[in-house]
Amino acid sequence: LERGGLTIITTLDYELQKQASCATEIYATRLAGLEESNSDCDSARLLPSLPPTTTFIDSSASAIIIDPNTGQVLAMVGETNQGVETPLTSAHRSGSSVDAFVYLTGFTRGLSPASLTWDIPSELNFQNFDDEFHGAMRLRTALLNDYQVPVQILKINGG
Repeated sequence: LERGGLTIITTLDYELQKQASCATEIYATRLAGLEESNSDCDSARLLPSLPPTTTFIDSSASAIIIDPNTGQVLAMVGETNQGVETPLTSAHRSGSSVDAFVYLTGFTRGLSPASLTWDIPSELNFQNFDDEFHGAMRLRTALLNDYQVPVQILKINGG
């Protein structure tokens, strides 16, 4: 490497990477209710404002910017947690981000948004985010409200 001869080709845009990094750091700082330290971040002006009383103690943020025409990664920022960036490529739980795909699979297998499902306690111990069960409902209602029990049942039944 000291003599040269290597050509490194990357899709990362350095300026975009810097702006993505400072924007995620500032947004995580705002979510935590802490003082912002990086005032020279132009992209932070585009971030949505938060109500003054809104704070999240364990806040973090990550970002990935992809060119939709080519699929190239232009900027990528790992999870920022109180100023420390963790690797974005490390394992993360998918959370409810894959729920739409579970429902879509169910729809391709004959279910419809009007199909009935149950949001009731079972031996599998699934819980909704509100810690309540809502009884019989349509799939569209379960998807709209992000109820976890119906989507877990759909996963088990091949949705």
